[in-house]
Amino acid sequence: MTNEEKITIIKMKRAGNGYKSISKALSIPLGTVKTVCRRENKEKSQIALCKQCRKKIVQLPKNNKEKIFCSNTCRNQWWNANLDKVSLKAFYHKTCAYCGRPFTVYGRADAKYCSLACYRLERGKHDE
Repeated sequence: MTNEEKITIIKMKRAGNGYKSISKALSIPLGTVKTVCRRENKEKSQIALCKQCRKKIVQLPKNNKEKIFCSNTCRNQWWNANLDKVSLKAFYHKTCAYCGRPFTVYGRADAKYCSLACYRLERGKHDE
């Protein structure tokens, strides 16, 4: 296959033509058209390194967001080791509905009680 044919296939694919229509228009086997398109995408992809384990990560051009970690495991390990870089924004300052004591809770805007004991006392479930 010549470079001119490869360029024509890539141009047609970018114009929105499907594999079958390109194959028929150029009288080239369907598998060849797919291979040329896949190789073009691989050449455009960028390689980055995982922030945790430093493994190579392939960045595909169609993805909008850049990958930073190779897996969820690496992401969790990195964030657990770097808690100072986490911005915790969901702190809520509340007053207990039972005892009236002020308390701070993270991530639960609907919290009413400062403890399970206050909840049980309010609901009449005394620990005996």
